[in-house]
Amino acid sequence: LYQKSYNSAWSGWQSLGGKLTSSPAAAAASGSNRIDVFVRGTDGALWTMSTTNGGTSWSNWSKIAGQLLAGTGPAAYAWGDAQIGVFVTGTNKALYHIWNDGAWSSWQSLGGTLTSSPAATSPASGVIDVYGRGNDGALWSREYKNNAWSSWSSLSGRLTSGTGQIGRAHV
Repeated sequence: LYQKSYNSAWSGWQSLGGKLTSSPAAAAASGSNRIDVFVRGTDGALWTMSTTNGGTSWSNWSKIAGQLLAGTGPAAYAWGDAQIGVFVTGTNKALYHIWNDGAWSSWQSLGGTLTSSPAATSPASGVIDVYGRGNDGALWSREYKNNAWSSWSSLSGRLTSGTGQIGRAHV
């Protein structure tokens, strides 16, 4: 993984090490001044590293565990001042969710059958939206609101097979 940072001018590229088998996902929790980066490692597990000083220095890589479907990567979001969450497509093609608000939760299965990496956003405190390409090629979504997850909902359309990550928006 490589990074570039901006502070009045762009820095040179800096290696953060690691061996990735997916695109990275990042989330920044505003209250903690922390940026977390997540990737699928060569062992298929979810790995992370973080910075609290704008990328001047980074933690070592840390394994969160779990197994991501080959060819997919994580989606990350920040919620409020301190909570960071991650979605992955598991090896059984179901959507899984894990979050950290001081310590990592256990994995939560949200079911479904995805054939892509998920995409996620938290547009407001207490709301999380997650998306993925379903087995039928359509775009599917679930929303967390009022302390509960909605059922899967098809947004229809046809996404090209192998498109991987649909896109990301982080608040």
